[in-house]
This record gives sequence, C-alpha cells and structure tokens, in this order.
Amino acid sequence: MARPSRERARPRTSGPSKRSKRSAGKPSPNLLWARVHTSAGAIGLGETYYIPQAVEHVIHDLAADLLLGQPAGAISSQWTALFSCTNFFGFAGAEMRALSALDVALWDALGQVTGVPVYQLLGGANRQSVQAYNTCVNAGPNRDWDHAVDDPGDLAAELRDLGYLGMKVWPWDRFAPQLAARGSTGPAGWSSMGPVGSYLSFGDLASGLSCWSAPVTRIGSSFELLVEGHSRWDVNMAIRICRALEPLNVLWWKISASRTAPRT
Repeated sequence: MARPSRERARPRTSGPSKRSKRSAGKPSPNLLWARVHTSAGAIGLGETYYIPQAVEHVIHDLAADLLLGQPAGAISSQWTALFSCTNFFGFAGAEMRALSALDVALWDALGQVTGVPVYQLLGGANRQSVQAYNTCVNAGPNRDWDHAVDDPGDLAAELRDLGYLGMKVWPWDRFAPQLAARGSTGPAGWSSMGPVGSYLSFGDLASGLSCWSAPVTRIGSSFELLVEGHSRWDVNMAIRICRALEPLNVLWWKISASRTAPRT
C-alpha cells in the first residue's frame, strides 16, 4: 500500500522528535497560546488545547484579576489562588486548561529572568533520553490511523525500523456508541468521543484485535503494543477487552473505562 513513508522522521532520544514538523499544516483552531508579561520584561509563553475561546474567557474574566500585580515568581501561591477559585464551581474543563497554560507561562517567565532552564528550576533532569512511541493519528501526509486499521502489520514494521518503541491505537472506539456530529473531535478521529458503550460483541472484539495480532505475526515481540481507551466503555466491556488483550502482552492500556459510567 503506497504512502509517503520515506518522509517520516526518525525519533530522537535526546530531544523533541522531528516527526511533528511533518504534520505542520495550517494552524489548528483548537490551540491556544497564553502570554504573561512581567515587570522584569519577560514574556512567559504557555499553551493548551481544545475550545480556545472558552479558555480565553477564563483567562481574561477570572484569572487576570487574580494574577495582575502579583509576584510573577510566586508560582505556587498563584496556582493555589487560581485553583481555589475555579474549584468553587468545578475546576475541570476550560478552567483547568487555562490554569495549565498560565502555569507553564509563569514557569517560562521565571526561567527567562533567572537564566535557568525550567527543567532545572523543577529539580533537574532525571534522564538524558526518552524512548518514543507513535500515536497513530491521521496528520498531514501520514494516514497512520487508516493504516493501523487497514494494514497494521506493515505500519508496525515501518515504525519499528525507524526506531520507535511501539505504536498506540484505539481499535474499539468505532464500535462504541457514536455522536451524530463529527466536527470537533480532534486528531484521534470522530470515533474517539461519544457515549459510553455497554456491549462489545465478540465479532467487533475480534476486529479490534486484528490491529494487534497482525503486528505480532509480522514482527514478533520486537515492537511494543499500546492501547488508548478514550473512556469509551463501561467496566464490564473494559474487562472483556483486557482479557482478550492479555495473550498479546501489550505494554499498557490507557483510560480503559469511563470514570462516570455506571457499574453494572
């Protein structure tokens, strides 16, 4: 199956992967950059993702009054003040994304003023390299999710040869209840969001397993398999999937069951 595999960048263990540069197209409307100006002249930069208009309003309508005029270097106390106010109404959502972006921006400003890298301010490096795995989204010329469904063995072999530790897919999302609208689900695809599923048939379970059995058959145990759950199933179906995955020795399964799903 033809695809622009030669344009893939190999992962680097000593810094950010160049692979992200290949996916750079027009700016995503889901990204928000927050800038914090300090009296010392530093401009801290923070970033967050998803529904930026809501996050922008939290920053200007709530956080600004709490932050303006306060010591920029007192990051812990600023975080506590912001969280205390947002937590009064329920902190999760746009409030937490705004708090995260501002926290990053304040640390960035402190690093500029002190001339010390932020990782050093936070206690120093724990390691010199980090292994990279591939999240199989469709991005730019790379249609990794399509290939993970259509030809996962070939995709796994290509990624292994490029030096990736493993690949992460979400093969059972498409069998969970789906939303009618598909306009704002992000790079993981339209099936990654939706109501919690309470029944996964053995046929659909087997279809999802093919995303794993094909790589195992093709390249054996030299490549790690990782599962993204997206909180799409209740506990009963999460257990069913876990039992089916156990013989394949996957490295981990992330967010297997919804925390808000009823336990039956």
